[in-house]
Amino acid sequence: MRDRPVPETLAGPFNAWLHSPVVGLKAADLGEELRFRSALTPRQREIAILVVGAHWKAEFEFWAHAEEARKAGLDDDVIAALRDGRPPELADRSEAIVASVSAELVASGGIADETYAVAVDELGPEAVVDLVLLVGYYCMVSLTLNAFRVGLPPGIDPVWDAGPH
Repeated sequence: MRDRPVPETLAGPFNAWLHSPVVGLKAADLGEELRFRSALTPRQREIAILVVGAHWKAEFEFWAHAEEARKAGLDDDVIAALRDGRPPELADRSEAIVASVSAELVASGGIADETYAVAVDELGPEAVVDLVLLVGYYCMVSLTLNAFRVGLPPGIDPVWDAGPH
């Protein structure tokens, strides 16, 4: 698999987004809001992002956010479970709910009424909206990375034998 030609100036999805600068800038701005100013904690955000990256087998996304997850305090067993599509063992109930809601969203495109009720009760309505938007945003990022064959940095081994591309 070869990388598709895009400018070699930025990492992640940003090279591809340079080809549509107005939309790409708005996408980057949305990502900044969701990552740094949402009602979710850093650990919750990284759990959701890893669920999405693993679902789409977006190598760059999973690699980059596994590093961020470690910085946020998630251990390698949790990251491995998310990589493998297994429910992680999380002592924090809110983090377990984030993992469950994220997995349900990517698997079905929605969340069941019971799941929604539990999530709103535990996280609050603002955090649930932020979570759904975050999952949707990182689906877009993952699809961009896969479509444009964004590779891993030199020396980093892929997690999956072959992604969906």
